Amino acid sequence: MSLNNYYSSINSDIDFFLPDVTWFGQKVYHYVGPIEELTNHIPHFERMPFSFGEFENIYSDIIYSSPINSRGPISIATVSKKYSLIQHHDLIKTFQEGMSITDMGARWNEAELTLSEYGERMRLSITLPGFDYDPGDGCPILLRINCLNSVDKSTSLEINFSWFRQVCSNGMIYGLGKSSFRKVHLYSHTSEEVAEYINKQISKISDDRGLFKKLLSHNVTLDQFYRWADDCLANSWGSHAAARACSIATSGYDGKIIDKGIKCPSSQKLVSQDEEVPGAFSPVDNAYHVSQVLSWIARSRKTIQDQMEKMMDIPNLIDELIEKYAA
Repeated sequence: MSLNNYYSSINSDIDFFLPDVTWFGQKVYHYVGPIEELTNHIPHFERMPFSFGEFENIYSDIIYSSPINSRGPISIATVSKKYSLIQHHDLIKTFQEGMSITDMGARWNEAELTLSEYGERMRLSITLPGFDYDPGDGCPILLRINCLNSVDKSTSLEINFSWFRQVCSNGMIYGLGKSSFRKVHLYSHTSEEVAEYINKQISKISDDRGLFKKLLSHNVTLDQFYRWADDCLANSWGSHAAARACSIATSGYDGKIIDKGIKCPSSQKLVSQDEEVPGAFSPVDNAYHVSQVLSWIARSRKTIQDQMEKMMDIPNLIDELIEKYAA
């Protein structure tokens, strides 16, 4: 059974498929709405012995999704018998219970749900109301809390915070996001642990706001930016990503590399101007807007895992810019 059929049993009117993005090679589906409605799209999973006829592997089990509307089951992965299967539904329930006993209580309007093709990987993102903040450039950022889980060992169970720039739909793992509540599936979380973590991170918001103001006031010349892009960024993300960053930083436009066969520094590569980047400040002249250039490129990566990895890279890349190139 394909996931198109799987989801058509739930909602046949709307196509939630993201055509240009994959998650470890699988299709990706994206939903927005109240959590109570989003959970209808999340399958339950079970485990059974990994066997062939009368011969059973004494070390492994098979994870499979439970049938829905007489469809399925679908085999998902093989795991160790010691593996603790944590249902997406259980994580969301624990998260909701934890939020309800935090200092701010359970306050949100809607959430975003991202699922891999068979639902084995899940990311739930919620914008927390009341924390909107303008760092000083007229483009407010929103505070988000994110839950990540898998039932096939491909990702660890994780809860983290991130800032989201509304004007260009850019996420930024900064400050709060550096400290994530992360465990592999040999353990589970309690609602009290979740609440404690959330309260602790919320208390750091003033530190984040101070950081953003500091980045916004830290001047960066184009010459400093080019040297950093040619060296640090190209080594970390590749010359093509660095060239796109240079294009956005100077013109506000993103595009494709025109002269792929020519060897030259990233800052000298020709990039087509196919798409104007919303909220881009060009030419960039401060570290904060450089971070937003990186956030845009990270969000445009073609796999969910690459997007998340690149987001986590941004603070260290900006630190390198400030300390070694634009001190």
